[in-house]
Amino acid sequence: MSHRTSIGILALLTAITAGCDLNSYMPSAEKLRNRSNPSAAFIVGEHDIRGIYGNMDVDSAIYTYQTDTKDEEEFWASLDKATSDDGWTLREERDNYRCYVRIIPRTGQQVFHSAEEVRVAFKPQSQQVFLAWVQADERSLPKDFPSDGEGRFAKNVIWPRFEEALYGAEDGK
Repeated sequence: MSHRTSIGILALLTAITAGCDLNSYMPSAEKLRNRSNPSAAFIVGEHDIRGIYGNMDVDSAIYTYQTDTKDEEEFWASLDKATSDDGWTLREERDNYRCYVRIIPRTGQQVFHSAEEVRVAFKPQSQQVFLAWVQADERSLPKDFPSDGEGRFAKNVIWPRFEEALYGAEDGK
């Protein structure tokens, strides 16, 4: 292969992959419904679950589903029960979503502690739930979800995509 051909192939591959996030994927309904899904406790009375975004480098997923629950108070009570049983703590209530965290200390041969954050929104009118989950590996036991490393990725990628999905739904998109 000539030098010009090699450069041409390299230029073509660069152009094809420019701007592509090779670590992202669309989470499948099967994967999201599976009990091994770390955010499974947040799925209450689900049907029509759809993945929006996932990342293989920084463990994270954004998805939406329809719930059978129409009453907002009943939805949050069911969700709070399921999540507290699974080790999640409500950290913050905002006007349009709630934020939960879970810290899992390392055990045995594990090198890292785990810090997870979930943001969840419920729209009672449409019975639609929006959820974003991200997990961070930490060498020292964290008190909260970190703001650096995976936390910075969440701030720059996950939370804006969550809000885009949430507000896009409000705009009828």
